[in-house]
Amino acid sequence: LALRVAEAPPEDEPLLAAASLTLLVVFGIKAAILPLLFWLPRAYSAASAPVAALFAIMTKVGIYAILRVFLLVFALGEEPINATAWAWLWPLALLTLALGGVGVLGSDSLRTLSAYLVILSVGTLLATISLVTPAALGAALFYLIHSTGMAAVFFLLADLLGQQREEGYDSFSATGPIGHRR
Repeated sequence: LALRVAEAPPEDEPLLAAASLTLLVVFGIKAAILPLLFWLPRAYSAASAPVAALFAIMTKVGIYAILRVFLLVFALGEEPINATAWAWLWPLALLTLALGGVGVLGSDSLRTLSAYLVILSVGTLLATISLVTPAALGAALFYLIHSTGMAAVFFLLADLLGQQREEGYDSFSATGPIGHRR
């Protein structure tokens, strides 16, 4: 597929650029990139622990798909077809990081905190990937492997801690999230 895209005639480049942006949106929904991430905290915190752990792993598959498709399929040739999509990755990564950080501070339960930590991790990965240097891509792949496992473990630990407590399940305290404290 990468060779066919590289050999595409110049008049097909706008169509290929639109296809690369469409794939960024599709994988962005799976990877929970801002503005496509608002479904994740509620869905992950409402799911059972094993399901949420599996979903956290699958979220990182969206990041890996972005990496593979944009570096292999659309990047061959003198000027990459996906230059428009690459231009969007850095600002989207920073906004995803910011929203993930705000969500972590505003979390009132361990499961919600774990969901926002997945978003924070996605923002970190996107920021690193958008640099498109060999060192940054190597660091992103290293971080991807470790953060994927830890995100799943966070959900399992939140459930385990919630089962150990008698009341409040997995909530932090009676005072609520940091943003609501007086």
